[in-house]
Amino acid sequence: MEELFASYEERERELLWKHRWVGLFYNYLIAGLTVALFASFIKWAIDIKIDRQASDRAAAALANYQAEQQAAAEEEAKAKELLARMDANQQIEEAKTVAKAIYGIRNFIDKYSYSNDDIETYVWCMLNRADYSGDDLEHVISAAGQFLGYSDSNPIVKDYYEIALRLVKEWHENEVRPVASDYVFAELDDDGVWLRNQYKADGYTRRWHA
Repeated sequence: MEELFASYEERERELLWKHRWVGLFYNYLIAGLTVALFASFIKWAIDIKIDRQASDRAAAALANYQAEQQAAAEEEAKAKELLARMDANQQIEEAKTVAKAIYGIRNFIDKYSYSNDDIETYVWCMLNRADYSGDDLEHVISAAGQFLGYSDSNPIVKDYYEIALRLVKEWHENEVRPVASDYVFAELDDDGVWLRNQYKADGYTRRWHA
């Protein structure tokens, strides 16, 4: 076997001596493959780094976007809450004014035993005037000579205030009205409070009751 291996080695040396370019080509091939292998490793490492950087930038951009959206949502929620509080406060103040106007007709309520429906009819006269004129409800009620017995110094009776607050809230939140907005004249009769759309109308004019 040793002789056989020695013969092969001798034969290989003869071939390399006769064909020297084969060994040179082989060495260059090995060197080229080695360089290519290292180059591929370097490219792979660079690609990984680039991908990681791109992923980090995308994650940072997404985090910033989410943070901005969260901040915008919080600001919007705060604005809505503020508007809701402002609207609630406005309704409370308007209901107080309405309650004072109801107090102004307390003698009629007692004399004719007006029901809550009669009182609601009277309140809708005020709400309709605000709708019809486009003016502020408190200004409509406090206008001189418009609502019998109204005064800003009138006390706020709990029962009147509860009716007023419920109707004011309904007026603000519902677009549908129970009566046309031109029914702005209230008549305090012995059979109840009635609304008409004409001042001092005759008996043939339509009237409305809650």
